[in-house]
Amino acid sequence: MKRFLLVMAGVIAALCIITFFLPISDFMIEGENNYYSESELREKMTEGRSSRALIFFIQDKFMKHKTIPFIEKYTFSFRGFRHVTAHVYEKALIGFIRFQQYYLYFDWDGTLVESSPMRLPNVLEVTGLDNDHAVIGEKLNTPDKNSISTILTVTQFLRSNYIRIGEKGVLLSDITESIHFSQAGVSVVFGDISVLLGTAENLEAKLAVMCDTLPELYGRKGTLYLDTYKPGQLHPTYIFK
Repeated sequence: MKRFLLVMAGVIAALCIITFFLPISDFMIEGENNYYSESELREKMTEGRSSRALIFFIQDKFMKHKTIPFIEKYTFSFRGFRHVTAHVYEKALIGFIRFQQYYLYFDWDGTLVESSPMRLPNVLEVTGLDNDHAVIGEKLNTPDKNSISTILTVTQFLRSNYIRIGEKGVLLSDITESIHFSQAGVSVVFGDISVLLGTAENLEAKLAVMCDTLPELYGRKGTLYLDTYKPGQLHPTYIFK
């Protein structure tokens, strides 16, 4: 029995040593990944870590994860030692403002969370705000307390609604140049077309009218004035000039 236990202990020790030096054979990424390619994200998450399976496992238990721009957090799980799955949680970005050569990204409550020279293609620009005092970790300077809620409503609408241009449907956010604030209220800019929505009152109804009207105007230049919208009108007319 003693000899058997010694043999088993030797086998286990040999397996541990072999495993220690074996490389990770499978690395998967789960979760949303809108800002990086899989290879870019993997490189950022594994920088400074060993490719050897057991060492990677030990590092994950005792080594702090690197901060990655636009990523809230990420965790690793293991199937055996050689199969690693990275679970990625992105920062929820609603828009960005420009400050000098940087893009300052803010989240759903208007807090600036990221500064980067990289422009993300799926995050909309907001213009017309006071950018003189913009600090990461602090809230945006906005015209009033409803501005962030307005941006959120407009952004969600643009990201989830399509219009038909010619033979194909186009997602509104893909053709949006910016969301703009001025004394007249909020506007959505689509290239040479600007849609003035005005105040936040009846905002969702104005956005629906915008969605219905844009296909008729696309390719033209001017401003569509929906700030005069009144609910319940039987035959509403709007100025485009």
